[in-house]
Amino acid sequence: MSKRFFRLADWTIDIDPQTESNDIFRQYIPNFLPFEIKEEDADEQSHLFSFLIDNGIASLKEEYAEKSSLFENTNGKIFIHLSEEKEYTFVIKDMHDDYCAILMCNKGFSSFRCALFGDADSRIYGLSNALMLAFVHSGSQRQTVVIHASMIRHEGYSYCFVAKSGTGKSTQSANWLKVIPQTDLMNDDNPLLRIQNGVVWSYGSPWSGKTPCYRDVKAPLGGIVNIMRSKENHVEQLKDVFAYGRILPSFSCMKSDAVKYREVCQTVEGIVSSVGIYNLFCTQYPESAIVCHDAVCVNKKHHSK
Repeated sequence: MSKRFFRLADWTIDIDPQTESNDIFRQYIPNFLPFEIKEEDADEQSHLFSFLIDNGIASLKEEYAEKSSLFENTNGKIFIHLSEEKEYTFVIKDMHDDYCAILMCNKGFSSFRCALFGDADSRIYGLSNALMLAFVHSGSQRQTVVIHASMIRHEGYSYCFVAKSGTGKSTQSANWLKVIPQTDLMNDDNPLLRIQNGVVWSYGSPWSGKTPCYRDVKAPLGGIVNIMRSKENHVEQLKDVFAYGRILPSFSCMKSDAVKYREVCQTVEGIVSSVGIYNLFCTQYPESAIVCHDAVCVNKKHHSK
């Protein structure tokens, strides 16, 4: 059987390469391999979605791109189409405007079909983004979200650093690794958060930006820290609507879909009510990590593990 199984945020997904070589896992998504599990360990209760690579839908890419709404970012374009049956199709292009993938999903976001295009780099980009889109939309209805953050673990708890691009998320994590003992990096770009029985758990993921940190690790979330550049280091704790408004933009979601957006917002509300949210005004130097540690670690929620 070519289908293989993976565990992300304690959910199980299966990927069937069908029309591709089984080497696709090693060649295109080796970042998923640390999360692979045996089929016998993939129980139905934890199943999140099935993902089939089906190049039989490849010819539909131009048709759907032409009649879709467009979302652009610095890395490429995603064309989004919603059918009358409330099923989504996504067409993914890279920064060179080349087709990389088309992704079709069922109404319940439990089954996905994907076709890949172009050279190896295009297919790697297309498949990685298609899998993230699948996880974001399937997970959001189960209190599971992707946060754009750099995340470290210290003394059994994780801390997410969020900020506008280029402000210093990774720098703050690196500073903790330099000067705060018993600290390790869990993920440097897109860790996962999930609420279970009132506890916010954090997880490593197969998506870690430019830093190859693909770790199958988990920890209760101790806090989320928003990084803001300053000439001096100090921390302020945020409350209620201010905390919510500060961190919401860091979560992956589709605002154009009111239902999916509301699901993410409700999960973020649960996170804000469970852990500390902070602004860290800081320099780029390691001393900022000490100031941050002294402020956020003393106030972390002591959840039962």
